[in-house]
Amino acid sequence: MKNSPFSSFDAFRSAFNGGLAELLDGHAELGAYILVMAHAGFDAMLRENLSQPLKKRFEQIAREMRRGKRRELYLDAAEADLQVVRSIIDIDFEGVQPAQFRDIGPWELQFNQMRALRPARMAGEVVEVNQAIADDPSLVNSDPAGAGWFFKLKLDDATRAAYDLSSLQVAIHAAAPCPAQVTLPIRIGRTLSRGRW
Repeated sequence: MKNSPFSSFDAFRSAFNGGLAELLDGHAELGAYILVMAHAGFDAMLRENLSQPLKKRFEQIAREMRRGKRRELYLDAAEADLQVVRSIIDIDFEGVQPAQFRDIGPWELQFNQMRALRPARMAGEVVEVNQAIADDPSLVNSDPAGAGWFFKLKLDDATRAAYDLSSLQVAIHAAAPCPAQVTLPIRIGRTLSRGRW
């Protein structure tokens, strides 16, 4: 596997970071910029290497947004991406901080400012928190579709109405290793049935 990005961590990191640099250089979409900016927040070397191209692209986007060219240049941009860019303009490029990490017991917590700038994707009320994962964090990896859940969320009516699940017929189990036959409860719409693959 000579020259494979999977031959070592350094080879993978180099290939991944090179791909992000190409993405930034070759795509004008806001989503591509936000993705590269978010990754640069996690990797000090990437942030250093891409600092100037990221800043140059930010200044271009900010100029275009201030001139009111948003409609014609970013017509296909998702509203969430536009909101992130507006937030970055408000705090300025230099105000965007790298991700911060802190260990609390068995948990590594992170604060990623780029993630925090994104608007909430769903609205709802947390109705139950799984205390079992606080007692045994390994459940998150050992039983993610069973005992390793984090919380239960009751969606508000507007969010629920935004997603039409009436045509949902099957759910795909995509975990490995997977036994030859898997039997799981499947939630289809508002009913619970047993599915077999």
